[in-house]
Amino acid sequence: MGQAADFFVSYTSADRAWAEWIAWQLESEGYHVRIQAWDFTPGRSWAHEMQQATTTAERVVAVLTASYLESEHGEAEWQVFQTKDPLGKLGLLLPVRVGEVDPPGLLKTRIYVDLVGRDAASARGALLAAARGARGKPTHEPEFPGGRRPTADGSEVPSFPGGLPTVEGIGSGPLEELKTTLRADDMEARRAFTARISASLRRHGFSDSDVEAFQISLRELVDNVANYVPDDKTVQLEIGHVPRWKYHRQEGLSLQVTDRGEGFDFNNALLELENELLQHGDEHGLLRAYRLGSLLDQVSTDPHTMGWMRERIPHDVPVVFGDKIIPFVVSYRHEAIRIWRDVHTFFQFEQYLKRSGVHGISIRPIAATGSEIRRH
Repeated sequence: MGQAADFFVSYTSADRAWAEWIAWQLESEGYHVRIQAWDFTPGRSWAHEMQQATTTAERVVAVLTASYLESEHGEAEWQVFQTKDPLGKLGLLLPVRVGEVDPPGLLKTRIYVDLVGRDAASARGALLAAARGARGKPTHEPEFPGGRRPTADGSEVPSFPGGLPTVEGIGSGPLEELKTTLRADDMEARRAFTARISASLRRHGFSDSDVEAFQISLRELVDNVANYVPDDKTVQLEIGHVPRWKYHRQEGLSLQVTDRGEGFDFNNALLELENELLQHGDEHGLLRAYRLGSLLDQVSTDPHTMGWMRERIPHDVPVVFGDKIIPFVVSYRHEAIRIWRDVHTFFQFEQYLKRSGVHGISIRPIAATGSEIRRH
């Protein structure tokens, strides 16, 4: 029967990519994982394999999305472990939320790992910490929560204690255009604002990749304020719609983050951060936001404002599979290039090469759905 698994990953077919990513992270840490995509091989009985997985695995990872919560099979799988550990004292049921869902019923009683809006490194850290049952103590001393901030007339008011941010409309474009003011360290208010914008983006045809890029970049730019503006961490966030024009093949999304800090040498800062990335493999948030957008610039130094813009990525960029093919896939129809799972417009890719100082690169087609990057 083989080694009993440490984790069985429960998911629906629509969420297979998430399930495989989770399983890979756990196995890379030394856990033995059982997952249908890898272990239920042709010729075997699916019912028997599922029975073995749910009865022999020590713990289950439930990959929470809207489709999973609607799945009767998914419910049957996690309920096996709920029955074994009804009060959650042993941590046998580990819910991992990867979609914007609110777990119902018994699942609502379990604390889940929230990967929504995180980048890969942060998501991996949160997942493995939960697998280990690690305590959630931060690595740095938390900021004193009783601070007061001055108003325009010099008096002081208490910091906003929590709840939803006040959001008002600032336009009537095809995409909902919003602005809000909140504290950079007010996580609850930031999540509420991010969730509202993400829902609006999806309603207007932006892909999951677009939404994820927005969520990551907003977090990185706001975290930069929380880390580097010493006194008043109040930020104003503005979301806008970018229409199509001659240099943009698709409509886009703009984000502006205005804080109480000072300006800096933006171009040299990017060069220094890229050098740190090359030497240490550690990508700073400012550089990550640059990479995920068509444009990131310092709009103003007084007040200090950072502007970020991303073009909407077409949905139907073709995919090429193969373990010996270089991972570049080009759609000339959409003028887009795919590097592994990241999709960029030709404009974005050219700007990346220019910024990296790479010269003599051309794109040479080798198939209807593929391409090769060639150095002259």
